[in-house]
Amino acid sequence: MTRSPVFRMDRDSPHVYQSGDSESASRTRYVIVGMPRSGTTLVHKAVAGHPNASALNDELCVSPFWDRALSTFTFGHETPEERRAGHVALFDAVTSIAASAETRAFGVKCCVSSPREAELVVTSAMRTIPGVKIILVVRRDLVAQYASLLRARRSGAWHSWRRTDRPPAPQVHIRPLLFDRYATNALGTLAQLRCAPAAHQVVFEELVGGRAEEFRKIFDFLELPDVPVDWELGDKVSPPPEAYIDNYLEMSNRLASLVEGHASGTLALSTRLTATLLDIASRSRRMLRGR
Repeated sequence: MTRSPVFRMDRDSPHVYQSGDSESASRTRYVIVGMPRSGTTLVHKAVAGHPNASALNDELCVSPFWDRALSTFTFGHETPEERRAGHVALFDAVTSIAASAETRAFGVKCCVSSPREAELVVTSAMRTIPGVKIILVVRRDLVAQYASLLRARRSGAWHSWRRTDRPPAPQVHIRPLLFDRYATNALGTLAQLRCAPAAHQVVFEELVGGRAEEFRKIFDFLELPDVPVDWELGDKVSPPPEAYIDNYLEMSNRLASLVEGHASGTLALSTRLTATLLDIASRSRRMLRGR
């Protein structure tokens, strides 16, 4: 089988160039995937800053890359081989923009917000990207993850950079039914992500508590040399969730019940129905605003 071309852009040259078959076989391709506000940016910046890694600064949109790929630029009549080879060539092209002669790992970061998106990214990556390594980032505390998402949406500030003059975090009150909808969707999304075979899981709470050891595990998974992470990570920090979520304890207890019900398959029908109806209403509002 003919190998798809591998592209690279030298740091000192504006031109993308193609590498040979032996180099293509020795490269590591990776995808960092998780839900928004789960810690994917921290992992992404840690890997992208490695002297032997190359990645886009921004995250990759789930669509059209993972569902249409080459068909984004054609009428959709390519052959299956063209479709497969095109997907690999596109992946290599976009991940090689910041590459150098020392680069060995090439990858992207993707955030997924639904079980469908999670299944699409994992299935497409495993099917079309040879030897791809999946790094799954999860956050156990979905209450804090949801509150962080609410704060970002309301303020427009998606990153909490460490600053001595940063004002105190505004209080957040989580509405129970809306949280049920979010948590139900999140649990389904995480279940789909965990279907990825041989994925390396990074837990946000463990990453924050011991960065050096967790970064070492990630580098080892990607077959990269263990080096001190002394490059800028943005040092995102947030206050403890109980400090700015005024009903944190109530929502934590609610989450525990939802997790138990999801794991046993006994999630109350009323909870699932309410989550579905809220989701439909939300989509309808978005469609009306888009007119």
